[in-house]
Amino acid sequence: MNNKASLFHQKAKIYEEYRPDYPLNTVKLLEEKAYLKKGSVIAEIGCGTGKFTDLLLDEGYQVAAVEPDHSMSAILESKHLQSDLRIYNCFAEQTPFEDHQFNAIISAQSFHFFHTESVRNEFFRILKKDGDIVVLWYLFDTNLDISNHIQNLFIKYGDLQNQPRRHDTKAETVYKCFSGCQISNDDSYKYRIQYSKDKFLKNMLSSSYAPNKTSVLYSHFLEDFTNLYTAYSDNGIISCEYKLDVYHIRNQ
Repeated sequence: MNNKASLFHQKAKIYEEYRPDYPLNTVKLLEEKAYLKKGSVIAEIGCGTGKFTDLLLDEGYQVAAVEPDHSMSAILESKHLQSDLRIYNCFAEQTPFEDHQFNAIISAQSFHFFHTESVRNEFFRILKKDGDIVVLWYLFDTNLDISNHIQNLFIKYGDLQNQPRRHDTKAETVYKCFSGCQISNDDSYKYRIQYSKDKFLKNMLSSSYAPNKTSVLYSHFLEDFTNLYTAYSDNGIISCEYKLDVYHIRNQ
């Protein structure tokens, strides 16, 4: 993650409250595909506020959660004070774990922030032989006009804030990182979330590309958001289609 971790430093609370949740059966889906084995000891790398961690803990997994941003990990910790969850404020590329410590490594919604060559070495260092690596994102369904409008809005404000553009797609980061490995991919699970205007705005503002309220760009972002909302809302509701994009690598 390196300096990219700071992109969410002022967004932890709004991220936790308004970013989409994963479908409740996501862990079950991973188990059914044998991407994840029941009882695995898991390192979750780039856990953020713990939206996926919550699901793993609910299913009884033992989790060591890695998150470099203290404001994000503090929210995760506050949700699980009575659990045996272990949280480590460090970077994905350099963790404090022992060699071959974990049955599985999971990265949910964060892998594109990692340095691919360094994180590959680190993942295979801490993963047991025959262990599983699962990388997943929820993504907008790009077959829909609203999804492309949202993505273009984020690109616009990322550029205006001089944020570096990602040259690789999320899929390309996985295939580049694990070149030479057998990679399985499944993006068949789709779901819809409906938003009121206020919740949709806060969902948008939780993105690393969206300007903070103190930014001179904020009023311009609000204007563009209002135009988007007006164009695509139906009776005050915005519907967004998402898909789970899941990649699995086994350490053979």
